[in-house]
Amino acid sequence: MAGTHAAVGVLCLLGAVAVLVTGGLWLCPSDACRVPAIDSAVLAAAHAAQGPTLNAFAAGTTWFGSLFVLAPLCLLAAGVGRVCRRPREGLLPLLSLAGAALLGQLVKEWLDRPRPALFDAIVRLPGSPSFPSGHTIQASAALLALALLLPPRQRRAGVVAALALAAVVGATRVHLQVHYPTDVALGLAAGGLWSIGVWRLLQARP
Repeated sequence: MAGTHAAVGVLCLLGAVAVLVTGGLWLCPSDACRVPAIDSAVLAAAHAAQGPTLNAFAAGTTWFGSLFVLAPLCLLAAGVGRVCRRPREGLLPLLSLAGAALLGQLVKEWLDRPRPALFDAIVRLPGSPSFPSGHTIQASAALLALALLLPPRQRRAGVVAALALAAVVGATRVHLQVHYPTDVALGLAAGGLWSIGVWRLLQARP
């Protein structure tokens, strides 16, 4: 069983890397990155849907993907795990968040995809490259990891809720015009795969 968990864990971690690398090469096949039609269409729809209420919701909800929010939550989980004598499980969110954030940053610096410029951003446009969405990959990895710590009976509902919230965070990045939809979709997949990979590897340890 431990060997199976380890194999699945490694495959998931490699899958997270593959999602970003293949997606990045598709978006930036040469020195100039391209903007697929789906990106332009979704950004245009998000721009058309802008309004005071939705803009305020997006600007507030997007913080659920920030390290300023997620890092303290993951540190708290690690502390609770230590107090409850489950330090290995408690480290899952912290390791998932750290690994996913590092992976996302490495791919950002490698591809250097420019931020969207089709419409004005609602918030200040970040200075970092666009692909993948850091908020989305971080939210996907950390929130899923926290959900995986739930008891088995509540775990499935927790996973669904975690992925739904991560998807909403990703949608806010598109609504705010600071990320392309492809930045978000591939970041969401990579973060989830990374978290599952870390979870399985921790389960493989005796």
